Amino acid sequence: MMIKLLKSLLCSLSTMTVLLAGLVFFITWTEPGLQLLGRLGIASLDNGSSIESIRGRLGRSIEIHGLKLVLGEDRYDIAELQLDWSPRQVLAGQLRIDRLSADQVAIKISGKTRDGQDEEDFSVPDLRLPIGLQLVEANIGNIQIEGLSREPLQAERISLSAHSDAERLHIEPLHLVTPQIDATLAGQLGLHAQADSDLTLQWKFASDSADALATTGQLAAQGTLQ
Repeated sequence: MMIKLLKSLLCSLSTMTVLLAGLVFFITWTEPGLQLLGRLGIASLDNGSSIESIRGRLGRSIEIHGLKLVLGEDRYDIAELQLDWSPRQVLAGQLRIDRLSADQVAIKISGKTRDGQDEEDFSVPDLRLPIGLQLVEANIGNIQIEGLSREPLQAERISLSAHSDAERLHIEPLHLVTPQIDATLAGQLGLHAQADSDLTLQWKFASDSADALATTGQLAAQGTLQ
């Protein structure tokens, strides 16, 4: 009797293991699995978020068109988003993103705290990650951000290469291009208020006026961001 029971349990466990492995393979390495995961993720938000289309494989490369995310009172619209990453590196304690690209990005920020009051005091959040981050290449084009100032902020391009350890984000570098500003930021950014930062900012500013002179400058900052 005990032998039959053990055989039955082993058979059930083997069947469940095979089914689970098949489900993981389906979601991770097939396009229908990625699309199913995307639909379930958007449906779980239940707040007006949507995706027009999603292609690729979760375990390798993801391409999304028409992404609309509503998080609280903030809204993120991204016409095109592509992510190439190495999920196996997570097992070694590192999130490696080989390429992140996006185009036609519109962000609307409410500028209010959860209790509905306008934010006045700035404090450095704790941005420490449970694993390391390796961002090989990120390129974002045609960005518009509303809610940070009276007029929408616009940028033609933002590019970034960076990696992190337990205390700091190493920027190598961050490049921002707007109709008036061309700026480059490089160095180390502390991921919490007590971590030292060492940053260098270089910029070139030119107004829309045809006879205006371009202004260039450089700023170095060291210490904690408190």
